Amino acid sequence: GADCVPCFAAGSVTLHSGTYARGIQYFSNARGGGRHPIFNGKQAKCAASLVDAFAESAVIRARNKTANIEEPGARDAVRRVLEEIYLQEDVLGQERFADQVTLLGAALSRRLGGCFEEKPLIYFESEEVSRELLLLDLENPDSLVSAMLFDPAVRRELEASEEPLSSILFRGSDGEGHMFPLRLGVDGQLRGRTNRGEEVCLPADRASLKEALVRRQVFVTGYLRTLMLAFARGFTWYGGIFQSDYLPRWQQATKEALDRAGRSRLCEEVAGWRTDGYISGPIFALHAVEGGEAPSDGEAASIKAVHAGPLEWAMHPPGNEKVDWLLAHTTVAEAHRMGLFEIYFDLFAPGERARDWYETIAGYAGSRTENIL
Repeated sequence: GADCVPCFAAGSVTLHSGTYARGIQYFSNARGGGRHPIFNGKQAKCAASLVDAFAESAVIRARNKTANIEEPGARDAVRRVLEEIYLQEDVLGQERFADQVTLLGAALSRRLGGCFEEKPLIYFESEEVSRELLLLDLENPDSLVSAMLFDPAVRRELEASEEPLSSILFRGSDGEGHMFPLRLGVDGQLRGRTNRGEEVCLPADRASLKEALVRRQVFVTGYLRTLMLAFARGFTWYGGIFQSDYLPRWQQATKEALDRAGRSRLCEEVAGWRTDGYISGPIFALHAVEGGEAPSDGEAASIKAVHAGPLEWAMHPPGNEKVDWLLAHTTVAEAHRMGLFEIYFDLFAPGERARDWYETIAGYAGSRTENIL
């Protein structure tokens, strides 16, 4: 079997996004968790794929500021993780932050115990994986990707599609750590506008595209990644809150574009992929807050619970048997319910969210006593 559980990490998101790649995020209270930065504020809006590796001095500064964390358990856990994992020689020896993430994720997941000791979560930078696959597919004129990018008939159909497929193929880099959308025109040019409003036009012939990919001037984004991994190679992945909605639409639009362009063989290839791989988690463990231990059997739940991440795991190590039990006995439906924190956050804009919504969900999660560490 596999030696790890592969996960795709999106490097096009900013360091200050909901996943908070800027530093360490912990869930030690029912008010929405806490964040402890490593990168400075100037870098917060930069894309993770475009950021240089953090230096030892940045980690030491972050460690020295752990005294500002209010919750004692979180304070100690953050400090230990910084000292024992972030300051490892191999982590500090990387040139790019995205490469550091792969090492950090593996080290943190092994600490979860149970089956994760032998099969850790390995976070692959999806932009880097996609770049290598695209360079490979560009060498094959008969590939699905070649048809989508270089066949004028297919490009015209993409442009005419109700889905904005030609706008979600690539992102450009402005050279200052930020990404911006690029649209593939019928004329084979990539056009976009930087965050500063500067217009960009790049040639997208095979040779120019290869050069731009190698120089990290252009990055693969969602739809093109789906073309290469799913439609062309049959990979299925689990994740993405809106995946069950947009993947079938992308698949249908791609089939229609290829069919109208007379590419029936490729149309059949795309039609064979299943789009029903979806889960909100993997949320299978919770951390009790504002009430101490979980109630015994038969008692009403009077506590609140939040997601248990690596920091919460460090505060309350569950033991190998408990970890394996949680993985084996948590159903997909239960994982969705425990993922309501993320689902609600994604479905509603800040101004639309109910007051104290996080704490309300934490109260509901407190009834999931069997999943509390």
